[in-house]
Amino acid sequence: LTINTPSPYEFVLSAALQNYDIEILSASTSTSTSQSVIVGDISAYSRFIGISLEHSNNHSEKFNDLTGLFNLRIFGNTVQGSHLTLHYGLRTRTANDGSYRLNQPFPAATLQIYMMKYFGIQGHYRAYTSVAESFYGETTADELTYGVFIEYGALRIFGDVYQERQNSKLNNIESNIKREGARAGIKVYF
Repeated sequence: LTINTPSPYEFVLSAALQNYDIEILSASTSTSTSQSVIVGDISAYSRFIGISLEHSNNHSEKFNDLTGLFNLRIFGNTVQGSHLTLHYGLRTRTANDGSYRLNQPFPAATLQIYMMKYFGIQGHYRAYTSVAESFYGETTADELTYGVFIEYGALRIFGDVYQERQNSKLNNIESNIKREGARAGIKVYF
């Protein structure tokens, strides 16, 4: 009978273009600019447990993000079905010139619901824990994405709203960075 059951292994490749506005507020200045970045990730699951690796090379803001996640699907049978997944991960944000390196652990949750056979909604939230670093000082952040998707077999096209907030305090001077925009991309399931 096990020959006819679906494979317990699932793999997902994803690439997305993220366009956003960045607003930097500090005690003395306020700036706002538009940016774009390409984000890629790969995930592997064995039944309800998985790992993911994400990478983005942000040329416009001159930093790289490398993120690793441990995934635990608590509701749903597959990643290409309605599901609720809890995550725990580590994001390492490194300046291209080496001026700073933020290692931020975080818990996260993903909710995906199919509204029809090939169409659904999704949302993902991360709460980065507070870390101390010499360039930014004491830093906390969170990230929210939510949107819709449509599928053609193993190919998914998606569009999300993207929001990231970062609050830093160095030498009693507080700065806030807010990134808001849209993310569009494709995922391939196999």
